[in-house]
Amino acid sequence: HRKLSSENEKLEKQVRSGIKLKKSLENKISKIIADENKAREKRKLSEKDINLSSEFAKNQGKLPFPIKGGVIVEQFGTHKHPLYPTIVVDNKGINIAVPDGASVQSIFNGVVTRVFFLQGLNNSIMIRHGNYISVYSGLTLVNVKTGDKVYTGQVLGKIIDISQSATVHFELHKGKTALNPEKWLR
Repeated sequence: HRKLSSENEKLEKQVRSGIKLKKSLENKISKIIADENKAREKRKLSEKDINLSSEFAKNQGKLPFPIKGGVIVEQFGTHKHPLYPTIVVDNKGINIAVPDGASVQSIFNGVVTRVFFLQGLNNSIMIRHGNYISVYSGLTLVNVKTGDKVYTGQVLGKIIDISQSATVHFELHKGKTALNPEKWLR
């Protein structure tokens, strides 16, 4: 019984550590988006950006899932951790379990505004779709760079995970507001 309790405490500690890592990722994403929005406020939105925002908005509930074969394992928003109810999670996106070797795809046309790496969480890609931003985190391999134009369904990178328990953290923002991706994806 003591051994089981010790294992449970060790797992709970790992979960808390993972939550801290994801929180640092979300904080970095929020900072980048805030900086980018501040810079955009100084210049007028182009007609192209306005049209792209409008087209994106028209596709709510129709956007393709970013990973074929992926399964949502953690929802958007504040909720109790599924295995440790004493831990409360505030997720600004969704977490998707993916098969090894899975490709991560752009959900809509846009421009890559950032590609960055965070220790323990691999690579993240941010794509601007007019006033909207999609974020894909946890990629092992990246096929795009900052400034690249991307298209709906284009492969952005891959997940290659030797532990066979890979997840992608996916966020969607309009301006400073984090949106529930499940309401936008089909």
